[in-house]
Amino acid sequence: MKKTIRGPIVLGSILGALSFFSSAVHWIVPIGHYGAIGPHEIFAILSAALGGPLGLFVESILHTIGAHIYLMNFSPEMASLALLISIGEFVARTFALLVVAFCYKFLYQRTKKALPFLGGWILIVGIYYSLLLPLQALDWAIFLPNVLPLSTLIQGAPPEFLTVALVTTLIWIALPVRSRRPQWYG
Repeated sequence: MKKTIRGPIVLGSILGALSFFSSAVHWIVPIGHYGAIGPHEIFAILSAALGGPLGLFVESILHTIGAHIYLMNFSPEMASLALLISIGEFVARTFALLVVAFCYKFLYQRTKKALPFLGGWILIVGIYYSLLLPLQALDWAIFLPNVLPLSTLIQGAPPEFLTVALVTTLIWIALPVRSRRPQWYG
């Protein structure tokens, strides 16, 4: 297996396992009515940035399985609906994370100084949430109309966005420069 395939798969598997666990046990800190902060988005964004499409796909699959396990424990009689919601969430997250992967590759190739790099990184996290929230709202609107509208998701998003941006920025600062290289291209 080529190095550009093995690295993203290993990274996606490790971060995906952490995301699976945090989703399956619903390890979050609730904020407000629908807002929450959990580590799974940190794992997802790092997996997308460093592991690219292959790493984020592996992480997304594991996260989705964990989230589905949680949904099944919450309401086993709604198994088919939980499956559809999980699939919709997978598609929404994967699309938003693909954008993160390509934006990060662009940022990494063009930014060599620390301050513009970190500013670009925070912008990428903002782009992720600006894509993810409407897609999640669409998913919920299709399968459970009037349960979780976009306005409710947006109200709960700022604490999560700030936490994810801060934690991932601290991770980038702690990483050696050579380890910030995306593993998914030659």
